[in-house]
Amino acid sequence: LLVLKKRYKQEKASLYPELNLEARVIREGKHVPTPSGDTTYSLGNTYSLTLYASYELDIFQKLSFERQAAWHQFLQNKYQYLALRQSLISETVRTYFSLVFLKQKRKLLKRILQIAREKEKLARLKYQYGSISLETLLSYKNLVKQRENTLLSLENSLKQTAYNLSLLLGTYPKNDFSSQTWDNFSLDVLNINPGIPSKLLKRRPDILAQEENLANLEARAKMARAARFPRISLTASFGYASTELEKLFTPESSLFNLAMGILQPIFQAEKLKKEEEIAILNYKQGEIEYARTLLTAFKEVETVLSLHQTLLRQRQNICLTLKNQQKKLELAKMKYAQGNISLLELKQAEEDYLDTLLNREQNKLDILTNQINLVKALGGSW
Repeated sequence: LLVLKKRYKQEKASLYPELNLEARVIREGKHVPTPSGDTTYSLGNTYSLTLYASYELDIFQKLSFERQAAWHQFLQNKYQYLALRQSLISETVRTYFSLVFLKQKRKLLKRILQIAREKEKLARLKYQYGSISLETLLSYKNLVKQRENTLLSLENSLKQTAYNLSLLLGTYPKNDFSSQTWDNFSLDVLNINPGIPSKLLKRRPDILAQEENLANLEARAKMARAARFPRISLTASFGYASTELEKLFTPESSLFNLAMGILQPIFQAEKLKKEEEIAILNYKQGEIEYARTLLTAFKEVETVLSLHQTLLRQRQNICLTLKNQQKKLELAKMKYAQGNISLLELKQAEEDYLDTLLNREQNKLDILTNQINLVKALGGSW
């Protein structure tokens, strides 16, 4: 951005005349004839100080188009920077949510692993008394190993997520971060009413960047067209010249000139014509890219809105299932207290409840993540 801003200021400099100051000392030796017919060698200095000025008349607006192109290129990269910043913020928040969720998931998986070990212990006792087969006992043992592997995998994912968050924050990689508890995150979903105006997408920095890119390409096409016309420039100089240094700045040593020149390209093997045609084709390509960016924006909005409704319906179903699992667990506790079911069956009911609870928390993460994507798809703040 800073470089492009400097370049724009460079293009603005064409509004002003170019001034150059030149000081010269010429030492010249020559043979000079004398009245007697002989020659003598003369050695002398010529001093000069001249101020040159040149200015190109922008009759065909070539210089104006150059300034416009530089300005639109600066704005294009400015909006690209805003899009990058928006993406970094969104990715950081998503990663932070994932980190806190994984901590909550680790807590639940540890509890599920503990239940699996208790079930294995109870199954071993049942096997010793001949109540279950060896095949059933082995299935309980395998379940414990599966739970252990799941927890190990989660620990690795937790570290990788923390490393990713460190990178996004620009800090040295850490394997953990202090954070809020998962329950502290409110699930106040965004209320997006049907029929939201599509002009909201005009706030998206990627679309604004494409608009500036189109303006830049249009200005460059006009530059290529103007380059085929004559260049008219004014030049002037004022200064002093003398063979004696002490007489350099005397009035009789002053000199000046003023001139106007026209440079018209005659034959360049259609080079300028081809440059104009290329610039026009680049503009047409920019129009296609702009249309693709618009379609991508609409697709992203439609995708997140559709997923938004799906996730909310899934949450209703999961919450209903969790409520039923909780009732089932309470009934299992009552039956166990009355001696109607075994402790192993009670542990199974508790494990089923925790699995459903884990699904609900995963759904909560999906909703939070989709809300971030929705805000980003609609152009930022909402």
